[in-house]
Amino acid sequence: MNSIIAFDTNQSTGLCQLFNILMGRCDLEANNVLINQQLQKQPNVSLSTVYNTIYKSIDEEIQNYLLPNMHNKVRIQISKSFLYTAQQFDGNLEEYINLQGEIDNTTEGYLEEMYKKPQINLKTLLEYVEQQYITSLWIIRPMVSNWNHHILILNDGSFLCTCFTIINFGIPCRHFFCLMRYTSNAQFAMALINRRWFNDDKVFDSTIDTSITKSISIVQEESYIDNPITPKCQILSTLRRQSH
Repeated sequence: MNSIIAFDTNQSTGLCQLFNILMGRCDLEANNVLINQQLQKQPNVSLSTVYNTIYKSIDEEIQNYLLPNMHNKVRIQISKSFLYTAQQFDGNLEEYINLQGEIDNTTEGYLEEMYKKPQINLKTLLEYVEQQYITSLWIIRPMVSNWNHHILILNDGSFLCTCFTIINFGIPCRHFFCLMRYTSNAQFAMALINRRWFNDDKVFDSTIDTSITKSISIVQEESYIDNPITPKCQILSTLRRQSH
């Protein structure tokens, strides 16, 4: 607790501010407890079970390519994906956007909040990419918080999510891994991950441009079996360069 106070305050912090900081931390801890309780109620969510079943091929890929700490971060995103459900949007987009409002993306440095809370709204997300490159729009709904997310599936094999984890952190988010259980159009490939997180031997591998485009789908729909996507992720690469 002392370290929390030292991190979030300074000599000019008043008692009221200190109280609000501590209450915010307590709320965050209570929310994390709720998440853990939800995970424990779902036997298929334990790490070992998840990676040895539907996400096994993905886990093998990331273990082969990524630095150990980033491998673990992606595993966490996969695990947390079971706290969400997905539904494809098929309504009036203009009316829906008007109902979304503005996003308060103040996270006060809490990493878990930055993953969970939308960093931009749907209207802003749609401004990042031309309509012709969007194949579908999905709503990702959480079980234990109030923040819906939106994912755009793009025709170059990549995606964008309102959590912006794919841009800010360079890895696929929990919302995308959730979506993979609903549609074969959401396909994983190492090309989705920023190469700065790759092992040195992979970064300098002359065949990497081909190997990282191998796509993996959890939902084996006929459309995937007949026409698997070869991810290029040019849009994603462009946005990452622009954001730095």
